[in-house]
Amino acid sequence: MIKKIYIKLYFYAFIVLLTSIILTTLFLSISMEFKHNNIRPYSLLLKEAEFIRTDLNQTYNKNPVNFKMRLFELSHSLSWDIAYCKNSTLQYYAGTDPVEMPPERELNSLPQKYTITLSQIPLTILMYLDENNLKKGFLILRHTTLPVFLMVSLLFFLAILLIPYSLYVLKPFKTLMDSIEKISQGDLSHSIEVKENNEFKPLVDAFNNMRLKIQEMIDEKQRLIADVSHELRSPLTRMRLSLEVLSKDPEARKGYIPQVISEIEELDFLIGDLLELSKLELDDSKVKIENIDLVNLIEQQIEKHMLLFNKHELTIKLDLSHEPIYMKSDFHLMERVFNNFFSNILKYAPAKSVVDISLKKTDNQIRLAIRDRGQGISPDEYEKIFEPFYRTDKSRSRKTGGTGLGLAITKKIVELHGGKIMVTTPEDDQGGVAFNIDFFIK
Repeated sequence: MIKKIYIKLYFYAFIVLLTSIILTTLFLSISMEFKHNNIRPYSLLLKEAEFIRTDLNQTYNKNPVNFKMRLFELSHSLSWDIAYCKNSTLQYYAGTDPVEMPPERELNSLPQKYTITLSQIPLTILMYLDENNLKKGFLILRHTTLPVFLMVSLLFFLAILLIPYSLYVLKPFKTLMDSIEKISQGDLSHSIEVKENNEFKPLVDAFNNMRLKIQEMIDEKQRLIADVSHELRSPLTRMRLSLEVLSKDPEARKGYIPQVISEIEELDFLIGDLLELSKLELDDSKVKIENIDLVNLIEQQIEKHMLLFNKHELTIKLDLSHEPIYMKSDFHLMERVFNNFFSNILKYAPAKSVVDISLKKTDNQIRLAIRDRGQGISPDEYEKIFEPFYRTDKSRSRKTGGTGLGLAITKKIVELHGGKIMVTTPEDDQGGVAFNIDFFIK
C-alpha cells in the first residue's frame, strides 16, 4: 500500500512541478509582451536599459577613466549584468553571470538607433553605446531580477496546484478521523467504503476490521455480563427458596441448611474464578516467572488426583520424557492449568476409560497433549468452549458441576506464557477430544 501511494504522490508531484514551470514560462512570456492598461514590464525595462546606456555614454565622454567604475555601480544598483564590447572584444563586465558574446550576424544586424532583444527570459538586449559614434562599441545588458521573478511565479503556481494535491492526500485521513470520532461517541455502525483499487483500501480494511473487533469485544462483554447474571441468579434463587421453606418449616432445616451452604460455596467458587479471570486479563504483568520442570509438575498433579482417577476407574496413560523439561513459567498458574484439565477429565471421561497425557520437546517448542475418550464435541464448538460460561449442553445445566470458567482461564494462562491451545477430534474411532498446548521456546 505504502509503495503504491508513494509512486502516485511522486508522479503527481512531478506533474505539478512540470505544469508550474510551463505556466510560469507562459506567464512571463505574456507579461513581457503585454502592453494593455499601461502594464508594460518590457517597455519599462527597455527604458531602464536606455538610461544605463545614456549614463555610461555621458561618463565615457566626460571622464573615460571612471567608465569602468560607473559600469560596476549601475550593474550593482539596478540589478543588470552589463558587458561592454569594442571591436567585437569584451572590454569590461559586471554582474552575477558571464554574458556571452552574440553571434556575428547579430552584431551585423544591429541598427544604429535601435536595440535588439536577444532573449526575453531573462531579458537580454544588445545596443550601441553611442548611436552617433558606433566606434565606441556596444553594450550587452541582461536583467538579473527576472530569475527571482521566475522563482516567485513558480512558487505561486506550485502553491495553487498543490491545493488539490493536499486535498487528495488528506481526504482519506479526514474520512478516517470522522469515523474514529463516531466510534469515540459509541457509534460502531459506521464503516468506510473505498474503491477496490484505491491505495488506501488496506488501511480502510484494517480500520473496518478493527471496528468489527471492537463490536465483537463489546458484544462479548455484554454476553459475559448476562452470563454472570444468570450464573449468580441461579444459586441465589435456590438459596432464597430454601430460606423461605426454612422460615415456614424450621423443622426442615436439617435438609435445607446443607443445601444453602452448598449454594454459598458455589457462589464463592464462581466469584473466585471471575476474579481470577479478570486478574489475568488486567494484571498480567505480575506473572511470577521461574524455571519449572514440567515433567515433575505433571507427575505431582497426577499423584494429587490419583484417588479421584481410581474412584472413576480411569487409566492414565503417560508419555513423558525421562529427562526434565524446563520452561520459564509461573508455577501456580501452570498448576491451575492441570487442575482445570483434570477436573474436566473427571467430569466428562467415561468410567473405565483411558486418558492419554504426553509431553514432548523439540528445539523450539514444548507440546502438551491431553486426550480423553468421552463423547467429544462438535468442530463448531472448538473455539466456543474457551468462552466464559459456555457449555456444550445447551440447557446450561450444572449436573457436572463447575463454574464454566475453567477453559477460559486455562486459555488465558497459556497465552500469558506465549503459548497456544488447540482442540481437535482424534482420528481413531475411540471418541473423545484432544487438547494440544504448544509453548514456544525463545
